[in-house]
Amino acid sequence: MLWGGEGIIAGFRRKKEKQKVPRVPRMWKPRLSSRVFYSEILDMFLRVTVTGHTLEMIDAAHGFDHYILSTAEVDMQSMLGMRLKRKLLLALANKTLYPDDPEKHEEIYAKYQKYVIPAEEAEWVGLSLYEAERKQNDIEEAERLKAIRPLKEIYAEELRQKLQTASLADDQASKSIFDKLGRFNPFQDKDK
Repeated sequence: MLWGGEGIIAGFRRKKEKQKVPRVPRMWKPRLSSRVFYSEILDMFLRVTVTGHTLEMIDAAHGFDHYILSTAEVDMQSMLGMRLKRKLLLALANKTLYPDDPEKHEEIYAKYQKYVIPAEEAEWVGLSLYEAERKQNDIEEAERLKAIRPLKEIYAEELRQKLQTASLADDQASKSIFDKLGRFNPFQDKDK
């Protein structure tokens, strides 16, 4: 649901204008309507519930994609809007627009060039605080595990290196022994 800066307002009203009448709780809700929008970047139609103010803002921005990409998170007040923004930014950053039509790809990419940000930054757009925290913890955990190497792996690598150097030394030592034996070498061919 795209609110366009509107929301549900809770308050009180008086039943009558007299001061002695108690106030009654009241909620004011914006009028919502379901509309279908076409996203040029995603090349798909989306059915979204919007307010009248959102429709005016989409017209003012000259299109659905422009509205989503240009509106700040504070003004959008919608998780759906932020998820769409993330999806659009990732499509622009990774250049996954119209893979079968390079001409259309270049046209759309040039049209939305001013919104392009790096993919690493676009991955963080639209995440809730909880999701961003989990993502950051996963990144830190992966870096920590990469930096920590189990002793088993370290010792196995050291043993492998020792065995390789020992086998090379053995090969050289056995060659020198056979060279010293000369004609008395039992492994040498007798035909020579």
